[in-house]
Amino acid sequence: MIKVAIADDHALVREGLKTMLNNSPDAGINLVDEVESGTDLVQLLNQIEVDVVLMDISMPDMDGLQATRQIKQQHPLVKVLILSMLEDERFVVEAMQAGATGYLTKTVSRKELVRAIQITAGGEVYIGTHISLKLLGKIPLEDSKTPTPEEKSDSNLTKRELEVLSLIAQGFTTTQMADKLFTSKRTIESHRQHLLEKTNSKNTASLIAYAATHHLLN
Repeated sequence: MIKVAIADDHALVREGLKTMLNNSPDAGINLVDEVESGTDLVQLLNQIEVDVVLMDISMPDMDGLQATRQIKQQHPLVKVLILSMLEDERFVVEAMQAGATGYLTKTVSRKELVRAIQITAGGEVYIGTHISLKLLGKIPLEDSKTPTPEEKSDSNLTKRELEVLSLIAQGFTTTQMADKLFTSKRTIESHRQHLLEKTNSKNTASLIAYAATHHLLN
């Protein structure tokens, strides 16, 4: 079972999330507790075992980004899935840089919420569909414009690598990417490694943050 905790200062949101998760009995998710601030969450994680945290950004006392940084320092195995009304890409970037494993908006469906929890619990990054469409819409298509020398040195990604990057940002697993691109999992892992090396990123989260803050997404 995936042990989940909710951190949100709005009781109505917490109740809604509990209802969504309780209506997914076959998802392998167990809601262990809920808190209303980042400070309370940090204290909670010192007391009980949690796999994934559903974290709001805007909270009193300690906001979600501050709490994420502290959690990743003290409990590096805990996955943080941001769940916010904030849709601007800069918040996605900040969340990834803080150590979050995923980002969803509060308009998310029950089905996507469950899928995001399952994917992030497995250690893969998940960016919500709504956010992904906004970000991916800013990735320049091949030959859509002539890149400057600076842009070339910043990215230098092949068309296939951009396709893999797009699927990573949409939350596809390695197996799903291999199926969609009609290739092997080993090839997908090779593309992922090349992406990390070319962007000098440490992991998938920092890769997405890099893509959003460089010429790839603007």
